[in-house]
Amino acid sequence: MRKCVILLTGLPDSGKTTLAKKLVKKYGGSHINADEVRTATNDWDFSYEGRLRQFHRMKAAAEGKEGLVFLDFVCPINQWRDSLNADFMVWMDTIQISKYGDTNKVFERPINYDVRIKKFNDEDEKVEHFLDFFIAVQTELSRTKTL
Repeated sequence: MRKCVILLTGLPDSGKTTLAKKLVKKYGGSHINADEVRTATNDWDFSYEGRLRQFHRMKAAAEGKEGLVFLDFVCPINQWRDSLNADFMVWMDTIQISKYGDTNKVFERPINYDVRIKKFNDEDEKVEHFLDFFIAVQTELSRTKTL
């Protein structure tokens, strides 16, 4: 399968990491978590510039991967999300206000998303059905390319 980047975006504590772990367990692939990336670089600057650095780190982390790549981070700006060129975007819209006021101020509600999860416990299967279909199509495309 060619590389497939799946962006899981939403406010902090919306369930991005929980869903990413569940999807990696079911489908395999790589999970790139924003908190782990920040920890590795010891960069906890949440100014605009700090968030932009984090965006570039996350984008770079996905570039060397193959197969399914689950990018798990707030990615608060629509323009940044669009420039990731993710194959799929999952908006975890399970909370309206996070405990981080600065993030609430900069977070733009996603415009171009593929799946929107409003109640994580009830609707997380939407993403799995979507990915099942996508993986089947990618497998068929890969198979026909080799014929």
